This record gives sequence, C-alpha cells and structure tokens, in this order.
Amino acid sequence: MAEPQTPEQPITPGQTKEVIVKEVLGDKSPAKDAAVQKRIEELQALEPRSMLEHIQDARVKAATEQEGEKEINDLAKRGEKVAEEGIGWNVDTEGKKHLETGEQGRLKDVNERTKDINDYLTTDFDKLSSKQKESAKGDVEKMLRGIPEFDNFLKDLPEKGKSVAISNLLKNPEFRAVVKGIYEGTLNTSEASNYAIKERVEEANEELLDRKKESEQKHAEYLGKDVKLKDVSEQLKQFEDNTATGGGKGKLLEEREGLLRDRPQNEAEIEKRRVGIVDIDKQVDDLGRAHIASLMTSPNVDVDKFEAEMDELNTKQDRLEKEKSRYEAKIDRIDQLRDKRDDLIDRKGILTGERDILVRDDNDAKSDEIDAQTALDEVKAEKATEEQKFVNELKNTFRDSVGEFVEIKAALVEEKNAEIVGEKEATDEFGKNFKNALNDRGMKDKLIKEGAWPWPGRKTRETKVPDINAINADFSKLLQEGPDGVMKDILTSGICGLTPEQADAKMQDKEFMDRERQRVIDTVIGRKFQTGQITGAEAMYIANSDWGQGAIKRGIEKSKEIQGLFKELSANGTIKGSTPSEWTKELAKSNKTNSSILTLLFSLMLLPVLGVKALGDTLKESYNSSTAL
Repeated sequence: MAEPQTPEQPITPGQTKEVIVKEVLGDKSPAKDAAVQKRIEELQALEPRSMLEHIQDARVKAATEQEGEKEINDLAKRGEKVAEEGIGWNVDTEGKKHLETGEQGRLKDVNERTKDINDYLTTDFDKLSSKQKESAKGDVEKMLRGIPEFDNFLKDLPEKGKSVAISNLLKNPEFRAVVKGIYEGTLNTSEASNYAIKERVEEANEELLDRKKESEQKHAEYLGKDVKLKDVSEQLKQFEDNTATGGGKGKLLEEREGLLRDRPQNEAEIEKRRVGIVDIDKQVDDLGRAHIASLMTSPNVDVDKFEAEMDELNTKQDRLEKEKSRYEAKIDRIDQLRDKRDDLIDRKGILTGERDILVRDDNDAKSDEIDAQTALDEVKAEKATEEQKFVNELKNTFRDSVGEFVEIKAALVEEKNAEIVGEKEATDEFGKNFKNALNDRGMKDKLIKEGAWPWPGRKTRETKVPDINAINADFSKLLQEGPDGVMKDILTSGICGLTPEQADAKMQDKEFMDRERQRVIDTVIGRKFQTGQITGAEAMYIANSDWGQGAIKRGIEKSKEIQGLFKELSANGTIKGSTPSEWTKELAKSNKTNSSILTLLFSLMLLPVLGVKALGDTLKESYNSSTAL
C-alpha cells in the first residue's frame, strides 16, 4: 500500500526571496533548502511563452501596438528618429535645426544611450564593447544592491562570481525581453510628450516674434514722434526768457522785443515815406498835365527833358516804396513772431499728447514682448525637463528592467504559493470555519421588507449589515492587543468554538497564523474604514506598530498599482524612499501628509475586502478634500 503523500506546502517569505534571487541571477548551484530547489525547478520548467506573457505589461503592449507612421520596426532607427525630432525645436527657414548648449548635451546623451541599448538588444552580450558591458553591469548591480536580499547574495560572492552572476542576468533572453519592452515604452512616452510640447514651444516662439515685430514698430513710431516734439521744443526755446534763472533770452524773443521798441519810430518812417510817395504822385501828375499843355501850344516841346524828369520822379518813388515796405515788414514781423510762437505752443501740445499715447503703446508692446519671452522661456524649460526626463529614462533602462524582472519572478512564485494555499483552504475544514467566522465578524442580520404599493412590505428577506458596536470593539482590540488578540477571540467563539487552551495551541501553527493574520488585519481595518473614517492618530498608531508596518509593507509589495503610486509620490518629493521597506518606515513619521497617504493606502489595500461599490461609497463619505493628496 502506497504511503499517503504529504500535501505541498507554500514556501515562506524567506524561501520566496531566495528563489527570486537565484532565478533572477541564474544561479545554477543547488539550493540547500529542498522546497526552494523544487520551486526553482518548477519555474525553470515553465514554457518560454508563459514567462513572456508575464512580461507583456502595459508598456510592452503599447510598444507592440504602434499605428501609422510611428510604426518603426528597427529600434535603432526609431531611437535615432525620436532623438532627432524630440531634442531641440528651433529650425530656420532652410530646415536646419539650431541646438542650444543644453540641447546639444542631451542629444549626445540620448544618441549614446540608444546606441548602447540597441547594441544590447541586437548583439550577443559578450560581443559588446568593454565600456558597454561594464556600463550595463554597473546599472544592474546598482539596482540589485538596493534590494537587501540581492545585496546580501552579491556580498557573499567573490568579485569574479559577482561579475558572472550579473552577466548571466544580462544574457537572459527573458530579461532582454523586459529591457526591450521598457525601452520601447520610453520611446513611446517621448514621442507622445516631447512632440506635443515641441509644438507649444514653436507656437510660443512665433508669438514672441510677432510681439517683437509689433514692439519694434511701436518704438519706431514713438521715436519719430519724439524727434518732432524735440524739434518744436528747440524752436520754442528761441521765445523763452530765462533771465530769471540766470539764463538769457531766446533769439526770436529778443528780436520781437526790439521790434516792439522800434515800432513807433518805424511807423513814423512809414508815414514819412507815405507822405513822400503821395507828394511824388502829385508831382508826376502836375508834370504830366504841364507836358500835355505844352504839346498843345508849342510843337517844339523838349520830350527828352520831360522823360528825364519823369524817370527821376519814378526812381524817387520806387526808393520810397521800398523803404516803406522795409519798415512795414518790421511791423508785420512782430505779428509773425507772435503767430509762430503760438503755433509752436499748439504743435507742442498736440505732439506731447500723441507722444504720450505712443509711449503707452510702446510700453504695452514691450510688456507683451516680455510676457511672450517669459512664456517661451517657461515652455522651453518644460521641454528641457521633458528631454532630460527622456535622457534619464534611457539611462535607467537597465535599472528599471531589473525591478520589472524581479517583480515578474516574484509574481510567478506568489502565483504558485496562492495556488497551494487555495488548494489547502479547499480541504481545510477548520480554515473554512475561521474564514467564514471572520467574514461574519462585525456584521449582523437585518430583516428587509420589500414590495411596492399597494402592498408594501408584503415580502421580507434577511441581509447582513455592519454592526458598528462590534466593529468598534474589534478595532479597539486590534489597536490594544494586535491581530493575535482578535484571532483568539474568533477562535474561542462562534463556529470555531475552541477552548482557550486549544486556541493557544492553534496559534502556534505558524502557517495558519501567517496566512490568517493578514486577513484579520485587513478585515478589521476594512470594516472600520467602511463605517467611519479612521482618524489620523489611529492611522499613525497602526503605521508605528510592528504588525501594522508588516501589513503596510505587504500591501505595497502585493500591488504594482500601489507601488506605482508611491513611485510618483517619491518623484514629486511627497515621500522619501524607493522601496516598500523605506516607504513603510517613512509613513511611520507623524505628519498630516502621511496621515493622508495612509488613508489612501488603506483604501487601496482594502479594495479586495470591501469590494468596489462598498469602498466607493465609503470614500465618498469619509475621504474629503482636507485629507486628499
């Protein structure tokens, strides 16, 4: 008769870590622990396709779903295309791109890094240049050193053994597939972000050029008007009297004052010449009549004499006319100077007003130009940040691939553990009873009446609703005694029905306690979270307890979504750290931000416990803007 087979057991967290380390680094030496060795053999027996299915995360899927013109199968050419089109923005009329100093440096980094990655993906690792191999190994080792289990493993290896282990990882086709997926995801991100912001930079630059042109035009108009105003002001200075301030009088002012002083004499001179002209007119008239009379009485009149006398009179009269006009011009000059001064004053007023308007327009145009320059600088800085982010992501390709690969291996081990646990739970009658008792914990029966008018309440049914008193009691016990106190209460009551001694014995079952303790923590906190928001002080108490820290760390480790959230919080400086252990340690520090993060973390961790609808209803009621991130 065959001996009964011992049921397969899930491996412990410590064994899990050993499996992951040996699998990731391709360590072929047999494990001392038989359970560890068995799990390694199971992983190695997986079909290659099974592993690749785990690798097909969102980034790899996105990379394999390229459409239209963006579909470039040759990664090397695609990387060059992304670098060429994504770095820089300033293109002249001939289509030549002009790169600033920072852009030149980033383009150099991108070209070097894409070449290294392309060579790694398309060339046997041993055929890479020494520099490329050492760079890749350095990136991988740096990431592994940040994970305690890998750090401990590498510390125990000689330098050559460490180099071989890291090289084995880089030669692993599965790891190469992860690198390819992350690399393609980085290119996708750059295409989406850099190209979009490039258009914004170009638009901002066009706006700046328009504002500069307008500013130059307005400034030219202002300068032209200012020149005219200065010319008028200079002319007006000839009418100014600055003797009171130690200066002199303007040339035209002195001229007008002199003319005003001489006016009586000039008017007298004019009158004198007017009389002379009238007298000559009379003489001419008399001479003419006498000449006519002579012609009538004597045929031998001396005509030459007559003409000579007339010429003399006309010459005298012309001289007097000119002298009179000269004196009249002096009189007229007085009014001309007055009119000119008044006209200059009027023109100065008009030009001053026009100049002031142009000054305002000029200043507004300059302000618009400054705003446009600021907008361009801001979007250029944003683009530089995106470009540097692209550079950093390329530089971190191997580092991020290590993290991804470790997560994939961990997921495979966890799947096997979950499968074993599920099989055990299906045949574990006591485990079923404990699970049912836990599910009913904090709930009570309620009779619901159903039915519409005209026979309301004609039907009834029983349902489970939260029992606030019981929930608060369990939560208080959890805070005071930890999860073991709640577990003993469940074991000694209801369908479990153990005596205190039997309960103590059951609690020595490490496998049972490791499995159920987390469920108890999640359920008790979940019920409390569902019926009334956990206070910041209570959240901080949980975060500072040993069992609470363990629950938080496991909650982060179990969910890629939660890890992604914490990576974002780390990137923007909200929380320090880069691993679940570091984040858990940081959350134990008491402050309002950490209380808010813990509230959000609990909601994500408890989603499987409460369900989507219940959690959604709870968050609507309890998670308000004062605690939101």
